[in-house]
Amino acid sequence: MIRQFDQAFRLSTAARVSVLTLLTLHSNSRLRAQHWGIADTLTPRRHSGLAFDPQRQRLVLYGGETTTPTEWETGTWELARGAWVRPAESQPPDLGATPRLVVDTAGQRVLVVGFTGTTVSAWSFQGLRWRPVAQAPSPADPTYFAAAFDESRRRVVVWGGSTAGTAQLAVWECDGTAWTSVAVAAGPTGRDEPAMAYDGTRNSIIMFGGRDVASGQPLADTWTWNGSVWTRLTPLAAPPARSGHSMTWDPVRRRVVLFGGDSGTPRADTWEWDGTNWTSVATAVTPPARTGHGAAFDPQRNRVVIACGEGASGLTGDTWEFDGANWAIRQATEAPPPLREHAAAFDAARREVVLFGGHVQFVSSAETWRFKNGGWTKLQPTAAPTARSAHAMTFDAAQGRIILFGGLDTGVARDDTWSWDGNTWTLATPAHRPPARWSHAMTYDAARGRVVLFGGLGTSQVFLSDTWEWDGNDWQQRMPATSPPARAEAGLAFDAARNEVLLHSGRFYANNVTTYLTDTWTYDGVTWTLRSSSTPGLPARAGCAMTYDAATQTVLAFGGKNSATYYPYPQLQAWNGNVWSAVTTPAPAPSPRAHASATWDVDRRHLVCFGGEAGSSRFGETWVFSRNPVAGVRPLPPETDCQGSILPYILASGLGVVGNANYALDFWHQDPPTPTAPVVFLVSTNTAMTGVRLGTCQLTVDPATLFHSAATTRTGTLATLPLPVPEVPSLMGLQFIAQGLTLDPTNAALNGLALSLGARIGIGDF
Repeated sequence: MIRQFDQAFRLSTAARVSVLTLLTLHSNSRLRAQHWGIADTLTPRRHSGLAFDPQRQRLVLYGGETTTPTEWETGTWELARGAWVRPAESQPPDLGATPRLVVDTAGQRVLVVGFTGTTVSAWSFQGLRWRPVAQAPSPADPTYFAAAFDESRRRVVVWGGSTAGTAQLAVWECDGTAWTSVAVAAGPTGRDEPAMAYDGTRNSIIMFGGRDVASGQPLADTWTWNGSVWTRLTPLAAPPARSGHSMTWDPVRRRVVLFGGDSGTPRADTWEWDGTNWTSVATAVTPPARTGHGAAFDPQRNRVVIACGEGASGLTGDTWEFDGANWAIRQATEAPPPLREHAAAFDAARREVVLFGGHVQFVSSAETWRFKNGGWTKLQPTAAPTARSAHAMTFDAAQGRIILFGGLDTGVARDDTWSWDGNTWTLATPAHRPPARWSHAMTYDAARGRVVLFGGLGTSQVFLSDTWEWDGNDWQQRMPATSPPARAEAGLAFDAARNEVLLHSGRFYANNVTTYLTDTWTYDGVTWTLRSSSTPGLPARAGCAMTYDAATQTVLAFGGKNSATYYPYPQLQAWNGNVWSAVTTPAPAPSPRAHASATWDVDRRHLVCFGGEAGSSRFGETWVFSRNPVAGVRPLPPETDCQGSILPYILASGLGVVGNANYALDFWHQDPPTPTAPVVFLVSTNTAMTGVRLGTCQLTVDPATLFHSAATTRTGTLATLPLPVPEVPSLMGLQFIAQGLTLDPTNAALNGLALSLGARIGIGDF
């Protein structure tokens, strides 16, 4: 029946062309309403949960602490088809600090457990959203507790942590429908950040280490929990005392694998528990030392996986796997750490954003990062500038290279010039150079083929007002008849619609008073012209980022700070050649900040903004301001008369962005009527709901505009349709409808078939 249905809906052989070609032919490049969105890059974090989803056959990561001071994210991520992405429409619960993920092997589902106020609760992840499983009153709201799933007793076990310095000693258990608090007469001392795992050899829960709540000292004791009592074990050897480590049951090798933790400094050692003793495992390669990382077992690859955590140099977002003999990196860090006073530029020759340096956790960075196709990649050039912050970068179109100048290096102002060719940095040796400085402004004047530099802070904290130009070989100081007053932290951009350089805002310090500026100047290569000394509704500021928006032929300014109202600029401002005006955008939007980077991606017609600061907070998320639709899959309203014993969904596997060759669609449902069954995917270009009937059911796809169908096999709950998206910018904005069919013998309404909910798929830019 499935085969007959597929054949009936297939296009003729002569008319059939590749899906990618059809996508290109049906592309839509119209501008949309402007909006902000966070790019799908896994921000470095600690204390996130990690588990393998047996339903959708992929790793799931939840939450984590992403900044210092503490900022918790409640987002959900999947490692699908080689990249971490956020599932469409996932609505994760807010379970406070340090929620834990476990795999309910009995129910074949991922559970997140945590405490909020006076409630302990568990939620089940179903690929589309989180659903509540069980909750119960709790006398305390502990953080840094441990959780594991007891496979022999089929229940979640939660223990440890503390509330306001008071240790929590009760054991909480959830059988999948209800929570029970188990009173314990004796057991381990109260502790934060212990680790627990299921011990398949002893059919019990094993617990090791943690940080004593009373003394704050790391512990090295080993205990087991059998459902009623704790028993302390005395193995011949044990790992050194630690907290914040991970423990994971490897069912193939019948071992509990322990990695890392904190013994005063982060650790990078690997240990195994065989049910009787601990054994240290020497590996040729090991992940960087870390604490507070997530861990899980991946049965697809038979590997123990760890992700994220905090090391000696700060938070990380990398993913590693252990095969029982050695560690190997599976996914490199997905995003730069939280930064301020870094610099970024769009490399038009290589069609990517490049970021360098910045200030991270009280030290300067010398890292080079690339942002392309919605994701970050850390580069390893053979040469690079020294670590620095408050430098300036711009793309020199005449030379086809990014130019970097100056900055602050360990308290010393620099006067060096570097160029980036896509592979490495090269130090230039010009005959002339501007004096050393930092917090200056720089842009490329495309009308005259020159890099323009203005102002900044020189040695001895001198504010500068000089203008310099770089021609690709040498710097030349210009002497315009009129110049803006001296300043630092100004915004500077080339206004391509009017062929002039635009300077705005900044700060100046004199007579023990800091003055924040709101004036706007233009430079035509000969002189500077004051265009506006002030603009109503545009307060004075410093540390804003500016870039040219080729889509609307305006210059955009973002962020900044002043002394009267700290960091009050979450809203974009646009310069049209005469006045500044606010750009209205719906929520969400970046929080107020200064010293972020902002650069325009010409290919994807969007603004890429990274990092920044507000007070003592540093930001590490990547925001994109765009007029293109956000990539994603949105389920359409259900047809209740088509539901049989199952209700399948069409979900995304990977991110539907231009250039993602690994993109795919999943046909998924939670409870399969049969272990394996054929599935037909139907894809239509008509995004409106149709009135076409199939038996007693209404189709979401439109047969008249069907441009692709494919039959595949569903194994368990999942079938996948590869749908790679080519590197064709005009595809941004394409939307289409997908729906799927599979067998469901109980569904008489559709003659033994099950029809999934329809889904509207959007190809976007982030």
